[in-house]
Amino acid sequence: MIDREGRSIRNIGAVGERWLADIGVTTLRELAAMGSVEAYRRLKDKDPKVNIIALYALEGALLDMHWNELPPEAKESLHEEVGYRPKARPKRKKT
Repeated sequence: MIDREGRSIRNIGAVGERWLADIGVTTLRELAAMGSVEAYRRLKDKDPKVNIIALYALEGALLDMHWNELPPEAKESLHEEVGYRPKARPKRKKT
């Protein structure tokens, strides 16, 4: 997927591009119009194995930043929008 200037879109590789095409998104403009949350929901409907990183990647693509650079508040907001509850990590035993 490329943007209007012909550049590759951050976070969207060949697999992500195919997934997005399957839900009717082939341009950054179409992704922006749909929004990251709705695109994620549609991807998740098609394949329940799609994980939360896909949502971060979509949001990062719209913001032109690597998904791992999304601030914690942005991730929490996305979690709320899609009803995601991160699993609590077990505490490590001190040795």
